[in-house]
Amino acid sequence: LSHARTVIGIDGVAAADLLARFLPIDLHDSVFGPGRFALSGLHAIPVMLHRRADGDAGPAYELYVPTTWAASVWESLNESAAPFGYSVIAA
Repeated sequence: LSHARTVIGIDGVAAADLLARFLPIDLHDSVFGPGRFALSGLHAIPVMLHRRADGDAGPAYELYVPTTWAASVWESLNESAAPFGYSVIAA
């Protein structure tokens, strides 16, 4: 099962706003601070969200997505990041 999930990193000042478009999770710092995990669904795809320690660019998250659905989630995030002036890039 080591290849069952793909990790998508999302960070920056608008990261929580981007994720809020997809996940029914309260991402406010007082509720979902660094080190927290949550299981949720993104367009009926089961995902796990991890709030990492904030980086230089702002809040940082890791989204664990079933590998089968990773490309679809990637495309959705990339399209939704455009209005914020961001794009999803490979790390």
